Amino acid sequence: MKSHTVKTLAVLILILAVIIGLVLTGTVLLIGTGINVIISGVILFFLLEALGAVLENLEEINYSLKQIATKKPSEPSVPSKQASAPTVKNIGSTWTCPDCDTVNSSTSTICKGCGRYK
Repeated sequence: MKSHTVKTLAVLILILAVIIGLVLTGTVLLIGTGINVIISGVILFFLLEALGAVLENLEEINYSLKQIATKKPSEPSVPSKQASAPTVKNIGSTWTCPDCDTVNSSTSTICKGCGRYK
């Protein structure tokens, strides 16, 4: 399951929990149940958001490992490439790789285009 799918599911569950909880709270006999549904929805939201972040990191690691596995032996290793490469260009919430000009998110430590470390 992709990380963005889990994060989208988290938001949908939160919205449904709040709506159902408010409906149940409107009924005098089910006020406690409505509040419990809302609280459960909020807790589930945060758990799924955390799971989405973990999956996002795993996807980045998987991508990096694929890049390393497909690297040709004649290519220089990443550390020697970094030593001679220009510095990373930071622009707002992104950074641009000086080796391949790929724009990456600021939370990413590895370029998604060439595997260079930030």
